[in-house]
Amino acid sequence: SLSEPRPEDYTQWIANLDPDLFWLTYLTEKGQYLANAKIKNYSGDRRAVATALLDKFKEYYNGLVVWDSDVAATSLVAATIAGADNLLPVRYDASVNSIYTWLTKTLQISVKIDLNGKFTGTAGTIIYGTQLISTGSAKNDAYLYAKVNYLDKGKTSTRWMGHFADAYPKSKTEGNFESYSGTISFAVDFLVSQRAFMFDLCQYPNLKPLDDLNQPIGTDYDTFNKILESQYRQSKGNFYNIMGWSTWKNGNKDKYDDTQQEFDFWELCSQYHGIGECDSKASNTSVFQHVPELPAYKQTGNTKVDMSKYDPNKTYFMFYLGDFDSTHWLECFMPRLWEQSKRGKIPLCWNINGSQADSCKVFWNYMYDTATPNDYFVAGNNGAGYLNVEYLEENKKDKNYAGQIIPDGVDAWRAYNKTIYSKYDLSITPFLIITNGNRWSDRVYQSLADVSVNGMGYWNYKIGAPIELLTNSNGTKVPLVRQEFALTNLNSKQEIYDHFIARFTEPEYKGANKMFNFKITINDPNEIVDTLEKIRKEHPEYDFEVVDPYTFFAYAAKRAQQ
Repeated sequence: SLSEPRPEDYTQWIANLDPDLFWLTYLTEKGQYLANAKIKNYSGDRRAVATALLDKFKEYYNGLVVWDSDVAATSLVAATIAGADNLLPVRYDASVNSIYTWLTKTLQISVKIDLNGKFTGTAGTIIYGTQLISTGSAKNDAYLYAKVNYLDKGKTSTRWMGHFADAYPKSKTEGNFESYSGTISFAVDFLVSQRAFMFDLCQYPNLKPLDDLNQPIGTDYDTFNKILESQYRQSKGNFYNIMGWSTWKNGNKDKYDDTQQEFDFWELCSQYHGIGECDSKASNTSVFQHVPELPAYKQTGNTKVDMSKYDPNKTYFMFYLGDFDSTHWLECFMPRLWEQSKRGKIPLCWNINGSQADSCKVFWNYMYDTATPNDYFVAGNNGAGYLNVEYLEENKKDKNYAGQIIPDGVDAWRAYNKTIYSKYDLSITPFLIITNGNRWSDRVYQSLADVSVNGMGYWNYKIGAPIELLTNSNGTKVPLVRQEFALTNLNSKQEIYDHFIARFTEPEYKGANKMFNFKITINDPNEIVDTLEKIRKEHPEYDFEVVDPYTFFAYAAKRAQQ
């Protein structure tokens, strides 16, 4: 039980923590969602177990939707149809021992929709199931079929989409079409339950994706925009989540590195109000979605600032732990950090991406319920969810696509954020992602300052940038403080030590404002506390203090006026 004392070898307990078992234990404790649930274990031959489960849940599916391994995109089309029509997706394979043969012959489950052989990409022909002329790409034809018959007709979710690799193998010899591992999402069950539209397309108009090099250039990009436009219309202009990421076959690493591909992908999605739920590896989301919310989410720490303690000569540190911008981050990494023995020794900020409530409230329940007075909750990447706020502006949208049809969305983002911030008792946003290094427009900053009334931080490359004081629409001055380069769990203890020491020793920090907004990515609190104690012991001449986010930004505003 999580409520019982931890073992003496606490470090080893953390190292061996199994997220599945951790969350099952939490949810089955007294007062939790599964406290009265009966747990049944299935064991033995995989097909025997599958047969038992298919029989137990037979009232929840109506048959099969079959996908075509020669057109890998149909794996995601089938996943979309599975949710919309309550069908089970299976790859066509008529061999004696295939899953397809077992389901259709042995278990006698009927095929309701057969996508095998339906999409050829033959130019000048009509796309199967539509009145559209073929794009010349079987892959794109398959997605347009799904768009016409499911997305356009309102059969799919207005809240969720999925974008991740389809079943196309990285090499023709490595394909294992019976496994989702390395292909489509671990979280596909959640997306099926949400009736989400799922796809995998290239975000660049000038590149051909690696899985479809013969397509007319820009075909993927055109289909991508058409799908997002339809989703925007079905969602009536509201914001929605896209679970996933830019995939391995939709970029060119010689031209765009991984970070640039990330930025370019979300710039496109943002134009149509798509928020990033930034991976697809969470394995229990279909259960987590049913957990009830807490009656209220309130800060545990003291949010009142004693300005009499401000020292104009002191260096101040604030620690922002993120990015928890996906279910997987919270499910797998957050317990390893939250359960550390020295959490609560210093103020720490934990980010809440409130747009993910459908899949993440179980984690937030746990965090708000067990927070110490030194655990503070702040907004995550760019507000209530990860999108590029700049690309909500009308003049930033692609003039050939979103710019022609999607109105400016900055005011809508402000309104959305107000709802989320109020719900989770948030008023600080320490991590705005400035992707091109240039300052956002005043109206974009003001839209965020209206909800981040106690302070904001931003990420770019300008070391020693001065603190800005923004004025929100109520006339309140809101400090904007640069965020430092992120530490991660890949950094050694020495690198972490050097990272903090550099703020006192490196020339580029001389004369800076001495307000350091540190982003810490999957580094546990024990490491941070131990490193700071080591610095204090070895360098008593360094006058610094770790403060909570409310104090940090209030002091930053004061320092900006010095």
